[in-house]
Amino acid sequence: MTDGGEGTLKRVISEETRQKLGNGNRGKKRTEESKLKQSDSTKGLKKPESQSLKLKSFRTGKKWDENVKKKISEKKLGLSSWNKGLKFSEESREKMSLSKKIKNWGRKTIWLKR
Repeated sequence: MTDGGEGTLKRVISEETRQKLGNGNRGKKRTEESKLKQSDSTKGLKKPESQSLKLKSFRTGKKWDENVKKKISEKKLGLSSWNKGLKFSEESREKMSLSKKIKNWGRKTIWLKR
């Protein structure tokens, strides 16, 4: 018995295999029934607490290197926001406004003043 994961280390995948994997489900339309089945199969499932803690602690307390921050900044330079030019309905704007005014932490709701 092993912990698993040994089989794919430094595995080289050919371009043909990449295309096959990428095109496998591309363009397929799911029926409403299959969407509901998929949704129902995952409802109520929760991650183990140990997994949540492991994910949370992975980057906690770690700082970005200055070179990395500079590279990210240069890469983003000149790009516009994803929502630039989008027109939102009055209802959507109200919802966004409300969500920015409320912080939910478990059972405790805090209204932020802006």
